[in-house]
Amino acid sequence: MNKLVEVASAIGALSLSSNAVVNTLLKKALAQLLGMIEHLQISGHIQLINIKMPANAGTFYTVLLKVSALDLVNTDYFFEIMVPVEETEALSPNFDAMGYESMYAI
Repeated sequence: MNKLVEVASAIGALSLSSNAVVNTLLKKALAQLLGMIEHLQISGHIQLINIKMPANAGTFYTVLLKVSALDLVNTDYFFEIMVPVEETEALSPNFDAMGYESMYAI
């Protein structure tokens, strides 16, 4: 029984120390990645400003916003069941094109 306790203690100490090393190594890389995602979200919303841009650029920004928001799984069905609110119109055609079909933000 003592041998099992010693093995478990050694495994716990090893996992804690390896976790600390990996956390230290990946901290800067993940912070940089999250910073890039934040900038992608800001640049993805540039279509909401009334500036003239080609249609292919609008499509590019729409896809870029979906990827940068990490909205790869459609969860609208669950929100409709859990939060029953009446639908409203989009604020402008630009908002509708970017996927903000309603004035509610969840």
